[in-house]
Amino acid sequence: MAWARRTPGATPASMAESGTSISLCPTSQQFLGSGDHAMEADLELGVNISIGSGFRGRDEWLIPQVLWGQLKVAHSEPGDARIHCTSDDRTVFMGTVGGARALGMEDRIGNFDAGREADFIVVDLPVGARWPRRWEGNQSRRPRNARDQTLFALLMSMREPAISHVYLQGRRIDAG
Repeated sequence: MAWARRTPGATPASMAESGTSISLCPTSQQFLGSGDHAMEADLELGVNISIGSGFRGRDEWLIPQVLWGQLKVAHSEPGDARIHCTSDDRTVFMGTVGGARALGMEDRIGNFDAGREADFIVVDLPVGARWPRRWEGNQSRRPRNARDQTLFALLMSMREPAISHVYLQGRRIDAG
């Protein structure tokens, strides 16, 4: 990401026009002290941004926690950028479909559409996840708001013990 920014002529407009993707790891950026990426202009112009784990630059590999790191970084953005970058569903998009798009594999991975390769985890929320008390029994009755509240709580609190099953290419992988 930093290299693309220093390349002469690499502007958000030229990156969008050329189909360039930016992939970043907010937890690595925080750990290394390399700053954060002001992504709002890139997103507005159509640059694809994906979020992944920069494991060598940080100790976090669990993607929900990396996405939670992005939400924390986004909350520090000034003014209107903070409002636009903090969307939970936008953040999850960058960690799923955005990553598939960055790899040129959007037609094969990144969501649960029929015919896609399926690598995913099954999460048992009561195990290892601590729901914020203000949401226990208090979720919105509006489906989209309830979905967003659940997604936010999952990103905020999910840890490895909450993973009950792992699937690779649609096949359950048993531990051991």
